[in-house]
Amino acid sequence: YLYTKALELALTTGNTEFLRVLNQMSLEMVEGQMLELANTDNWDIGREDYMRIITSKTAVLMSAASASGGVLAGAEKKVVERLRSFGLNLGIAFQLVDDVLDYTSCEEVFGKPVGMRRTLNPSSVWSGRERPSAGFRPRLGST
Repeated sequence: YLYTKALELALTTGNTEFLRVLNQMSLEMVEGQMLELANTDNWDIGREDYMRIITSKTAVLMSAASASGGVLAGAEKKVVERLRSFGLNLGIAFQLVDDVLDYTSCEEVFGKPVGMRRTLNPSSVWSGRERPSAGFRPRLGST
């Protein structure tokens, strides 16, 4: 409901570039959600698909939010692109940390339920030399 109301407000700006940014964000977020749902309980998900999921959701949202300010302020395309890139990288970094904490923290410290992600194999975010042992599974619940 709130998202639809926000789009309704966006229409009042008459700024077609702003609407394009919001439309592209919506499309990519839905595609990311579909990819995540298609990989529910897939503990063999690779790094590439994992990165596509987090980029298409959290990062795309932060990217659009960052770029929108520049678009609405009438900034040059180069500045809007830098804002978009900043938001995208911020979103990727945020989601990487959030996902790792989901498997290494406890609810009391993290402030939200942990171990609930069913679409992430934590080993997909570690580099090859830091990859956990073959039998690694996240701990569920708090400790």
